[in-house]
Amino acid sequence: MRQIRQNSILKRILVPLLLLVILQVAVLAGLLFGGGVMNRLNQNSVDIINERVINRKNYLEDEMVKRWSNLDSALNGINQSAEKLKTDDAKKFSRIDSDSSVYTGLLDESMEELISLIRQNMVTGAFVVLNTKDLSKEEESRGYQNKPGIYIRDYDPVAAPSENNTDLLAERMPSALVKKWKIGMDTGWNSGFDFKDSSVDYYSFLYEPYMAAEKYPELKTADLAYWSKTYTLANNPKEVISYSVPLRLSDGTVYGVLGIELSTDYLKKLISFNELSENKNSAYILGVQDGGKGNQLQNVMVSGPAYNMYMKQSKTINLVASKDYDNAFTIGGSDADLLCSNVHYINLYNTNTPFADQKWALIGVVPTDQLFSFSNKFNKTLVIVVTALFIASIIGVLVISILITRPVISLASDVKNSNPSEPIALRRTGVKELDELGGSFEKLSSDVFQASRKFAQILRMASIKIGGFEIDWNENQLFMTEDFFRVFRSEKIRKNMSIEEFTENMEMFRRYVSRKNEQDHIYIFEIPDKEDLFWVRLSIRYEEDKIVGLAEDITKETLELKKMEYERDYDLLTNILNRRAFNARLEQLFQKGKDVLGTAALMMIDLDNLKFLNDSYGHDFGDKYIQKTAAGLKKYTPKESVVARMSGDEFFVFFYGYDSKDAIRKKINHCWSKMDEEYLELPNKQKFRLRMSGGIAWYPDNTDDYTKLIKYADFAMYKVKKRGKGRYGEFDRESYFQDAYLLQNKEELNHLIEEELIEYYF
Repeated sequence: MRQIRQNSILKRILVPLLLLVILQVAVLAGLLFGGGVMNRLNQNSVDIINERVINRKNYLEDEMVKRWSNLDSALNGINQSAEKLKTDDAKKFSRIDSDSSVYTGLLDESMEELISLIRQNMVTGAFVVLNTKDLSKEEESRGYQNKPGIYIRDYDPVAAPSENNTDLLAERMPSALVKKWKIGMDTGWNSGFDFKDSSVDYYSFLYEPYMAAEKYPELKTADLAYWSKTYTLANNPKEVISYSVPLRLSDGTVYGVLGIELSTDYLKKLISFNELSENKNSAYILGVQDGGKGNQLQNVMVSGPAYNMYMKQSKTINLVASKDYDNAFTIGGSDADLLCSNVHYINLYNTNTPFADQKWALIGVVPTDQLFSFSNKFNKTLVIVVTALFIASIIGVLVISILITRPVISLASDVKNSNPSEPIALRRTGVKELDELGGSFEKLSSDVFQASRKFAQILRMASIKIGGFEIDWNENQLFMTEDFFRVFRSEKIRKNMSIEEFTENMEMFRRYVSRKNEQDHIYIFEIPDKEDLFWVRLSIRYEEDKIVGLAEDITKETLELKKMEYERDYDLLTNILNRRAFNARLEQLFQKGKDVLGTAALMMIDLDNLKFLNDSYGHDFGDKYIQKTAAGLKKYTPKESVVARMSGDEFFVFFYGYDSKDAIRKKINHCWSKMDEEYLELPNKQKFRLRMSGGIAWYPDNTDDYTKLIKYADFAMYKVKKRGKGRYGEFDRESYFQDAYLLQNKEELNHLIEEELIEYYF
């Protein structure tokens, strides 16, 4: 009886096999869920969002620093008018902020500069405020005084400007100037800045730069510039931010401020939150940190629904560093655990300037359930797979245990006497259950192997394009993930290799390195793949006796960045360089000096008859006229020449690297003659020939400063247009200085002629 109970197959096999299955599943689950796989996937999601925020921050910083805050031309023009006014009559100048007969004239001369600021800088508004009083005393005593000035807006700066400025609205402007310039008045219009009448505090865009100029007279005007937080003008709910600089004469006299504004609605269009997450339920936050310390920022602008959804439109942002992920923060307050944000500061001020402690930052906010949606789905899939594997193993054990119902003494004897180094050869017992036992073991082994293969395939299908390696110099061993060289799209490289073979394979890709950061050991590969290119980022970390590397496929984000750079540097109508890219290209060339430039020439071209074509056949034919001109200039100028469209009907062509002027003149003559043969076919089948006028300035004979070269070429062109259209001429220095006064007032003269305001008497 005792022998029968001891030989119970169900008790002897079922329990150990169950323990074995549980142990295997426990080890597998520990490797998957305790090995940091999920945390790495989540960190990758955070890093991707972080890089997108950095790219958008760089774009915004470039716009704020290089385009929107470029006030030099307008500042110089207004200061020249003020200098002349003070030189002619100092007493009259002292009444510049109180006597309408004085300030109206200066404001009238400033209008052209303000309109030019809006057009060229592509901002939603521009303003000038005149003041010679001590604002701090008036602020302390609450004795606010009205200030004269101009504040005009263009709610859609991206749209093509109207010819008569009908797209502009006056917020603050003397009525005489409104009538003269025919600018429409907005609903909150006032003839000036009525601080006294409405008991409104001085706007920060006036107070801050003005008082900084008074306090720091030794600083340059650019170092006294100020970016204001959001504000609204009296009687106008539109929220805006602004950039302003003090107006200061050569003797240090401060007499007002000049600035531009950007509406928050316009900024939201430029900072698209859709790029942060697939379901577009995210947000960008533009914030300001006063004092440069702490983790609290003031909310300037929110683009996207995520922040308002959880934070109830809070104006203060409290940032708490994430305990789980690098380069990530949570926003304090209610539902803070639902948001993950990255913070990147925008460099707007130089160090040791009055407003250097005011830091602007761009924050990307994505709800964590959306940010980590991929890893959450991956985690659920792993749980299902492990559970299914566990259940399948339990069922297999139960089946095997039930089938084996008879003693296995002979089988045990055979097993005991078998050679452990060779496959077991069991004799047939004639008992069905015992004969099936050997087959069941073989089947169990096969099932486990197949399940492992299927599980590996599931992991490969669910993984992202990422691979890593580790070299241990002490052990002289290489560990490499199976997908490492798949990131480089090199399927033929085998997985198992030595350190030397790995180094040789990586050397094949060295020639594809396009960018590298030696300090952080980051390398960007640009690799051809049939007719396309793909990009891989390799990050390497050096430890004492190890090298760890991570390869990531960054093709998608690289293509998006290149698209943004192209739209930034190229004119959308003609596909040639725009003003910003042209200036940057010339600055690079002029930094290289005469060895590269040689003898050079800048030709400025102005299209003739464009207005006639627009008026007669519509702007579509005007655009085709401009496109035809751009295509001709690219076709008939040397390949190394720099061709750009500067504005509506103005083009630049820069010839450089020649030995003499005559060599350049031949190229220009060839281009001009070929352009004379080009024409545009009109709806009536009439051939409308391309006509243009041009001016040429020489390097280095005329100047070695490219900004002056542009100015001289412009002068030469308009000298030609005064003599007749369809020709080009070269810059004449003597004529330039003789006609300086007329050139300065040419826009006013052209306005009188075009509007037929001149009457003739005989």
